[in-house]
Amino acid sequence: MPREQAGDQALDAAVAWTRRLRWAKANGVSPLAALRHWSGEPEDGRAGKVPVGRPFELPTLAALEELAAAG
Repeated sequence: MPREQAGDQALDAAVAWTRRLRWAKANGVSPLAALRHWSGEPEDGRAGKVPVGRPFELPTLAALEELAAAG
């Protein structure tokens, strides 16, 4: 979920994550499993990093949009 307030950096991250998630889908890997895969990996210059910890799911897209807007 790109954050418009973050500008070009957020758009670059969105492109990098779109590639990662397309790869995951093509290989039968769920989005949550993909996040677990990238958790704890070194920071990527475009995609950023997924902090170590337990991934969580939000109940709705609206909840995700609200979380992204809050930063």
